[in-house]
Amino acid sequence: MTLGDENTKFFHTFATWSYCKNFVYSLIIDESTIVIDHELKAGILFNAFKDRLGCSDFSAISYNLQALIQPIDLPILDGLFSDEEIQLAVVVMPLDHAPGPDRFNGISIRNVGI
Repeated sequence: MTLGDENTKFFHTFATWSYCKNFVYSLIIDESTIVIDHELKAGILFNAFKDRLGCSDFSAISYNLQALIQPIDLPILDGLFSDEEIQLAVVVMPLDHAPGPDRFNGISIRNVGI
């Protein structure tokens, strides 16, 4: 079987059923008003949730952010890595974990001979 040919009828039937089950066909506002237009239904639902949840007005921040964040000068982060730092990082790296998205684990990095 080619990829995607297996269970397609089942998948499409289930997806169609889920779509029909989750679709809001109409809303009844009053006892005599039925809304079927999508934009009107969206507006009615938005206003209903907004009325239930309420709205809050943004006041002002009551604390001093400049006092919370202290600037730190870290010139050591701008420097180059030494050979000893690289060797230490490779030695302490777990052998069975991949440190990045390239999927190379600690064993393959140690075998390169850094």
